[in-house]
Amino acid sequence: VKQINSFSAMPVQPLLPKLSELRAQAERWKTIQRQVRAALQVNAFLALGMGIGLFTLAPLAMEILLSRPATAAELASMRVACVIYALFSLNGTGYYVLLGMNGVRSFMIIQLASGCLALGLVTLGSRYSLLAAVAGNAGYLGVWAFSVLGVRLARVPISTWRGWIDPALLWFGTAIATALVLPRSASPSVLWAVALAQCLVLTIWFVRQQPALIRHQRIPPAR
Repeated sequence: VKQINSFSAMPVQPLLPKLSELRAQAERWKTIQRQVRAALQVNAFLALGMGIGLFTLAPLAMEILLSRPATAAELASMRVACVIYALFSLNGTGYYVLLGMNGVRSFMIIQLASGCLALGLVTLGSRYSLLAAVAGNAGYLGVWAFSVLGVRLARVPISTWRGWIDPALLWFGTAIATALVLPRSASPSVLWAVALAQCLVLTIWFVRQQPALIRHQRIPPAR
């Protein structure tokens, strides 16, 4: 589950090597904003897509890992982790934008505060149950501040960049709700069919948002 963050942030890394140079050139702000939009939507597509797939297929994944059907508590813990790490992984673009815009001090404060909060919540939750301990990882969601501050430095209003990814977030919530109503006795073929259909809808959204990116198969470099 933790690999959602690594895989979803990987395509975003080439986006921002020259942002600190570009921001000094007034005529380059539209280029920066266009790249930030592409990065946000790539990040959202991969993070939420993997989160949806793992959430829906959690009964199968847990049975493979445990060599037996998961208990209700184990399955719930796995699914809570999927949601937390999918949402946490949306920080990928903000992470690189904030560093590219020389927001190192803010980056360090956010990282430290989120880590300490998560550690405290996990420690507290572990006194009660596995599910509570896993839910404590929600403290890491504080790193969303990377996006809030980083994208603001790129001169993109919050309402604008939220509009770029809100449809994906809405579908993520819908897909999670759909998976929850599936019976635990659902066959593997049903789970796979639902997961693929859910990811297909997200893929259609992404392709419609970034047709040029699909054609070039990469985020254009900053120049």
